[in-house]
Amino acid sequence: MESSYSADQLADLINQWCDGHHIAPASGQAGERITVRNIRYYRTLGLLDPPSRGGNQGFSEKHRLQLVSIR
Repeated sequence: MESSYSADQLADLINQWCDGHHIAPASGQAGERITVRNIRYYRTLGLLDPPSRGGNQGFSEKHRLQLVSIR
């Protein structure tokens, strides 16, 4: 069974991954950290698929990889 994350957990996972791989945004306009607000914004733009469940729950490994590639 695939892991399921809340938006907060997903943001934490991405921030830990970026820290571990020394990844920082190239643009000064991008925030240093991924937040739940960023996740909602990326969903609005169509860059991130909607979660499998509502209420900012049900994010999966697919979503983690999408955010890694966005970052």
